[in-house]
Amino acid sequence: LAMERCRGVLGVLTPAWCPAPGLRRSPGFIEPSHPTLREQAPPGVRWIHEIKFDGYRTQAHLHNGRPAIYTRRAYDWTRRFQTIADALTALPANDLILDGEAVVADSRGIPDFGLLHTDLAAGRKDRLLYYAFDLLYVDGIDLRGAPLAERRRRRNGKQGMIDLTGKVAL
Repeated sequence: LAMERCRGVLGVLTPAWCPAPGLRRSPGFIEPSHPTLREQAPPGVRWIHEIKFDGYRTQAHLHNGRPAIYTRRAYDWTRRFQTIADALTALPANDLILDGEAVVADSRGIPDFGLLHTDLAAGRKDRLLYYAFDLLYVDGIDLRGAPLAERRRRRNGKQGMIDLTGKVAL
């Protein structure tokens, strides 16, 4: 049953990281990996380069359909990021953990940390956005051991890039 569930959730069965037997409970807060600053990007096809968003690194959780947002140091900031938390409930999962960045964009659509800080200080929540760059866990499947390409494929869904609510960009 667990292997069928894994195939159903992921669409592709990869025995090296699909759970067996049974589904796994949510691991809860996951200590984030931290980037290392280098003078230049490493060469080669094994490396993936990502845009650095100018915001707060956060982990977005759904547990039994209830949302929570945690800082990189595991502080619960759900109330500060309530619009993002509310938007998570529209995602097609009951339990999940996303790694991403909470941002506020300027008039050109570019994330601006100063605007984020100002909005949070003022209690303003209407401009908050969440860029999810990794899916770590979904409905009993711990994806941390999966190849990044598989996690991204699952994060993006069958239709590719989705933005179900206007607040969560996957």
